[in-house]
Amino acid sequence: MSSPDLEPVVAALAGVSNPEFGGRNLVELDQVRDIRLCAPAVSAVVVLPNVGSAAAEAIRREARQALLGLPGITHAEVAVRAEVTASPTPVVPPAGAGPGGAGGPGGG
Repeated sequence: MSSPDLEPVVAALAGVSNPEFGGRNLVELDQVRDIRLCAPAVSAVVVLPNVGSAAAEAIRREARQALLGLPGITHAEVAVRAEVTASPTPVVPPAGAGPGGAGGPGGG
């Protein structure tokens, strides 16, 4: 997940927990993306699995503070976004396809 230069950044973010997942840390949950380090600045994206997470702003603030605690870092940006994965749903054939529909037995 990280190059040697990013190890302290990843370690800092591993100190930030997501209370919606039993307090497990962001790195363990694979919720950290797109880390960019150009000292004295660092940025990262935290990806949460649900829209409107009540913890989103607190996580963003805590992650930013963790990054600002790194030696030589004076500017830190943390973006939080939702990455919702769709749950499997049954495939419904289009109207008119299959039995009783247009083109099917008994259909139009």
